[in-house]
Amino acid sequence: YGVDLLHLNPGVGWSATLAGLALLAAGLPRLLPRRALMFGRGLSTTVMMRGVLSASFFGINSFIPLLLTQVRGFSVIEGGVALTIGALGWTTGSYLQSRREFDRPRLVRLGAASVTSGVLLTLLALVPGVTGWITVPAWVLAGFGMGIAMTSVNVTAMRQSPDAEQGANSAALQVVDTLGSALTIGFGGVLINVIGHDDIATGYTTIAVLMAAVGLLGVAVAGRMREAA
Repeated sequence: YGVDLLHLNPGVGWSATLAGLALLAAGLPRLLPRRALMFGRGLSTTVMMRGVLSASFFGINSFIPLLLTQVRGFSVIEGGVALTIGALGWTTGSYLQSRREFDRPRLVRLGAASVTSGVLLTLLALVPGVTGWITVPAWVLAGFGMGIAMTSVNVTAMRQSPDAEQGANSAALQVVDTLGSALTIGFGGVLINVIGHDDIATGYTTIAVLMAAVGLLGVAVAGRMREAA
């Protein structure tokens, strides 16, 4: 509600947005493992990594069609095709990670790096002389990262959970997954409304840089998925 009003009524929009974030900050810790928001070692970081991955991927995924249709002149169908092909990367990553046993934190770090790289590569679509179809291999790469990382997060979380806590921790994974994507998509909407409402290219660039920063956070903290020795 607040985000929708930011462009039309900034006072009410910001008030509603900040109130919602305050309520979120008060309630969220109750739904997550102890010290999750501080990326505590072990299960806490494992759960948070799912939110980090979803935030960086879906935070830009939602705006690629806008970039292609409004800046590069693609039709709605072409924009949708370019985005959907990224699912091939996700499917491939999911398949390959299931073929053998891997060091899961390392695989999650690789996945976060792939998502970050894919996000940054989409910026080439804004460069004159570069085809907008560059977003296809970029998003296949990002999807591949999600494919190898998301399942690895889930597997690791269940391994780190006592039997009696698996239900609660599975729910926590879903919470941070949904929250991560919802917050970054909403925040991206804010940026488009405030920064890029009349300049989609600038708005998209800002969103991509911020989502890449979220992905780099995932690269930096993935090693904390390991339990303390």
